[in-house]
Amino acid sequence: MSQDTCRICMGTKLLSNIFRFQESMTISSHIMSIANVTITPNDGLPDKICNLCVNKLDDCINFIRLCESSDRKHRKILEKCSENEESPTSPTTTEVHVDLSQDKFLECKSITESNTSNVFMGANKMNNKDSNQQNTDLKTSKKKEKQQCSTCGKFMSCRFRLKTHLRTHTEERPYSCPHCSKSFSLAQNLKGEKPLQCSVCGESFAHSAGLATHKRKHTGQTPYRCVLCPRSFRTVGHLQYHV
Repeated sequence: MSQDTCRICMGTKLLSNIFRFQESMTISSHIMSIANVTITPNDGLPDKICNLCVNKLDDCINFIRLCESSDRKHRKILEKCSENEESPTSPTTTEVHVDLSQDKFLECKSITESNTSNVFMGANKMNNKDSNQQNTDLKTSKKKEKQQCSTCGKFMSCRFRLKTHLRTHTEERPYSCPHCSKSFSLAQNLKGEKPLQCSVCGESFAHSAGLATHKRKHTGQTPYRCVLCPRSFRTVGHLQYHV
């Protein structure tokens, strides 16, 4: 007997060893599990199988697995249906149970919402109290940082402003005008003092009377006349000195 033939279909093309492993089992073992045959090495029969028969064997194995899987699923479904039929629930009992559960749920929900509301209200009160306390502490801290006048009790933002404020009580005027006899408690007031300037020579004067007297030097005016003689003078002082 020729050994180069397929043991199943007796074909001679695309042959492989029938004892090789396929999915943890030899092909011969798969064949013996589904067919009433015995295949052993050195039994004198061909030890080859063609690819076509291998494919048919795979289809057969897959078909068997599908049958077994479907059978298990159907039996589980049948078992569940049997359990439901053995312990039926009456509609009345179900409705009462649902109603009671709903009432308890609504009651529980109401209590929960009430407690939650109280918790939030309490938290808001605590937050407002803490916020007010913080604002009070902040105002007190700012007052402590400010400088206070020992005479009138007013608060100043810094020592410089306090020093300037104290001059309103002491009447100190450290800023004197170089053009007149005026003095000021603030430097900006001194800067605001604008001297009168002669348009001819540029000399400055603190008062308009001084500027008018000075201009007579340029114009030659002598408005102050002596009653005893024909002479006249630019200023009253010169006239008085003459008399």
